[in-house]
Amino acid sequence: MSKRYILLIVLLIIYIVFLQKYYINNNNIEIGNKMLIDDEEKPISFLLFIDNIDTYYIAKDEIFDISKYKNNIIKYYSLDNNIASIDNNGLIKGNNIGNTTITGFDNSNNKYMIKIVVTNLLVKPEYNLNKKTITCKYYSEEDAHLLDKILDIRVKSAGESSRGALLETARFLTLSLPVKIPYFFENGRLENHEGQSYVDGEGRYYHKGLYLSTDKYKDIKASFSGPQIWGCPLTNYDDTYGWKIGAKYPNGLDCSGFVTWALYNSGIDVSDIGAGISEKTLDLSDIGEKHNITYSYVNSNNYHVGDIIAIFGHSALIVGKDNKYLYIAESLRHGVRVEKYNYTNKNSSLYTNYSYIETLDNLYNDNTNYEDMWD
Repeated sequence: MSKRYILLIVLLIIYIVFLQKYYINNNNIEIGNKMLIDDEEKPISFLLFIDNIDTYYIAKDEIFDISKYKNNIIKYYSLDNNIASIDNNGLIKGNNIGNTTITGFDNSNNKYMIKIVVTNLLVKPEYNLNKKTITCKYYSEEDAHLLDKILDIRVKSAGESSRGALLETARFLTLSLPVKIPYFFENGRLENHEGQSYVDGEGRYYHKGLYLSTDKYKDIKASFSGPQIWGCPLTNYDDTYGWKIGAKYPNGLDCSGFVTWALYNSGIDVSDIGAGISEKTLDLSDIGEKHNITYSYVNSNNYHVGDIIAIFGHSALIVGKDNKYLYIAESLRHGVRVEKYNYTNKNSSLYTNYSYIETLDNLYNDNTNYEDMWD
């Protein structure tokens, strides 16, 4: 036998050994901590981590826990750790802008996958009082539509009409956007104007998604002025905070506008209602069970994040709670943002700024799938 044939046989043996070492089920090749996926021949066992969701968007440095959707995964892999990495507990971290695929296997060798897009449209959710206010047409129409899609994915992943979905919408607007939405006093309300389809351009209720693209108001009949997307100038007809009536201010949300927007986008339609307590008209104080704020009640476990906290004429949402602070998302003069209050201190401004907590257990179809804090 010639040396050439002997060399070919040796090379063939080496090649076979190589395949046996690296070739695994379902046409995937594992090299280090990467999984190279053959998309041409997906196995029958291919499944999604989240039902009906094949892509999830996160910010750079944001942590996303995929294990809460499938808790039987024994191995995780990222196709590109430079974009997003995943640890053995199923915690995905966005490392750089781009997209990659996360793959997991359970004990039965079923393969689960999801595309992770790390986008600069979002920032890592964290308590931040220094965000700049959004300016007129800050986002392109394309980016505005993508933000709508990202929000919709987060709501659906939490489960529409759930407490978790409400927290996704409220935290998304106040924490995940790199800019804040301004305060703007409403120029009227749908329920107070019989016979009119729409009454203003505030963007509190009329369409799901963020009020950042002009197609959001193409069917709105404004009774006063506008309509306008968030951040663009709209004529004001109220002297709140000393504003000049008839002057233009950036469009945004008032307090009840933010709360109804968050509820509506989470899948809960309480109608276009305001914040004040009134025996004559339906308002946000009527949709749940009210409890007077006392030191004892606030330090109890009888309410949850996702409940309303309010005082006559002003409503907000509790979006975070730790062993010392309540984190309250609200729209006031400073815009739509999260404030924190030390509820363990009896002299805290929490006890003077708010008078009741309204529990919303009756509204949510699931009160279990949520976290007290966003991180």
